[in-house]
Amino acid sequence: MRSVHGDARIGVFTGGLPRGCSLCYAGAKIVVFVTGLCRDGCYYCPVSRSRMGQDRIYVNEEPVNDPSQVLLEAYRIGASGASITGGDPLARPARVLTILRTLKSEFGDRFHIHLYTSGRLASRSLLGELEAAGLDEIRFHPTHPSMLEKIKIAVEHTGMDVGVEVPAIPGREQELIRLAGRLEEMGAEFLNLNEMEVSESNIEAVTRRGFRVASSGVAVEGSRETALKVVRWAAGNLKRLKVHFCPAGFKDYVQTKNRLLRKARRVAHLYEEPTREGTLLRGEVLLSRISGRAAKLVDEGLLVPLGGSMYATHPALLDKVLETLHTGEVEEAWVAEYHPTLGRILVSRRRVA
Repeated sequence: MRSVHGDARIGVFTGGLPRGCSLCYAGAKIVVFVTGLCRDGCYYCPVSRSRMGQDRIYVNEEPVNDPSQVLLEAYRIGASGASITGGDPLARPARVLTILRTLKSEFGDRFHIHLYTSGRLASRSLLGELEAAGLDEIRFHPTHPSMLEKIKIAVEHTGMDVGVEVPAIPGREQELIRLAGRLEEMGAEFLNLNEMEVSESNIEAVTRRGFRVASSGVAVEGSRETALKVVRWAAGNLKRLKVHFCPAGFKDYVQTKNRLLRKARRVAHLYEEPTREGTLLRGEVLLSRISGRAAKLVDEGLLVPLGGSMYATHPALLDKVLETLHTGEVEEAWVAEYHPTLGRILVSRRRVA
């Protein structure tokens, strides 16, 4: 019997973790949302309404116009790998291949890339192209039993790590156990069981089918228990297949937070202070006029022009800056908190003057 490792709050597994999951835990992967297009129409799909069905590209939180722009975000967080997702990325195979080649050309073979797909659009030739372009790991979400054949083709005809990632629908443990056994037989690498998420885009469809929202507010009640039963069964009955339960809250509490922490530390301007939550703090000062004192602060780098009459300073220096300026010279001043995106999305602003 194999051991079961981990914590139900951040993940439980037996047989080890897929390489892609290990990097996600560290927040070391960029998430490349290739397209919102998908032919499967799963009622539980948690993709936001703003992205679902839209043929748009995002890298982490950043919208991009060209696949080559993925490099900029990879450098911003010091990424060790990438996760390619959607929608179904294989709805835009040429785009995926360009992204794979771009990343591998820039960062080399050690830069790990995994991709999610239902498998509906996968073929032996396309799987071969993906591997040749540098894809290391492919995760199927089979929405019909016939799609298991695509998984078998990937296992038998490529050298990629091949696995399955599906939601743990409450009460479906026997179905998931049969799937795990089948994957072990065909030589797949892993089975990832996601806690069934609740989002603004799927909550109506999920609750209409009789499911209830768990106390966490982000998952379906009973999904976690179903997944843990399957992990424990796998530990006692399977020899090789890795089986991993990933909680719905993990993305926010661990993966996204760690990724934002990495990014905030790397992209912070001299007047910005990274927080433990992966955001950036800065002082902001709106001036009514520019005096000699203000000009001197700018020359010394203690005030940085942001445009118009708005200036930034490090939050630790804000009080000193305000004391230096003339009375009446400052219209307003704030301590502002931002997400570390290119456009610095505002989180909150606290007025201090």
